[in-house]
Amino acid sequence: MNSSVAFLTRLSRIAGEGASDEARALHAAALVRAYETALYARLGIGRSGRPTAHAKEIANEAFEDLRRRVFKAELSAPAGAAAVFAAARDHIEMARRALALRLTADGEAVVVSVCRRDDRRRLAAIRAG
Repeated sequence: MNSSVAFLTRLSRIAGEGASDEARALHAAALVRAYETALYARLGIGRSGRPTAHAKEIANEAFEDLRRRVFKAELSAPAGAAAVFAAARDHIEMARRALALRLTADGEAVVVSVCRRDDRRRLAAIRAG
């Protein structure tokens, strides 16, 4: 099973829990941290130390793919659950930005865009049809 599909499945379960919004947001943040840790372990990126340019690029692409999938799920979720997806998406974006700030071990410059995506504009365009 693809790790992003497993992530979305677990995030959907969290969104459907009967817990408070605060508790669900905390669970979503913990899920993002677990995904980040597993991704870094798979790519050999330590918490301290410099990743290779290739590993950094793969991790960035994984975060961007996951962010897109979570955003898509957020759009189709009911209002209460959408907040959980939004919280997870924000944490994914923060992890992606933190990755972009890390220097690479092999000295290659990897340009990773850290500008915030204008999701409100995309949402309005999708709703408009």
